[in-house]
Amino acid sequence: MTIPVFVAFLAFALPASWIDIRTYRIPDVLIFSGSLVIFIFLLIAETVSIPNRLIAAVLSGLFFFIIRRITGGLGLGDVKFAFFIGLCCGLPWVCAAFLCAALLGILGFLAFGHTGENTFRRAIPFAPFLTAGVIASYTLSFFYIFDFF
Repeated sequence: MTIPVFVAFLAFALPASWIDIRTYRIPDVLIFSGSLVIFIFLLIAETVSIPNRLIAAVLSGLFFFIIRRITGGLGLGDVKFAFFIGLCCGLPWVCAAFLCAALLGILGFLAFGHTGENTFRRAIPFAPFLTAGVIASYTLSFFYIFDFF
């Protein structure tokens, strides 16, 4: 992921994460306009990586959709957000981002999820963890931990 793509990702992902925290919804306008901006960046600067990014986007969205159908624990906004992340990161980087997001989500649940009753049925916004996972994997790539980027 190049720096312009990363900055564009942050421009759409951070507001989407904030809105998800406040309303438990991810606005379609942020996901679709963000995907369009990223695709235009790819057309201008990284035409070679477009097939990889499209495959990553479709596989990411499909993976999250299957999780949604099996468990019912993810919202459709999370599925579309996974598509957006796949388009931004490409393969295999999206796997590192989802791994970081899952680990951060588990830590977040352990830290903040044990308040109140019935903690396993309470909705937890996942977009902030997905965004943090992308940021973490991108940052860790500078230290050669995830040397994909």
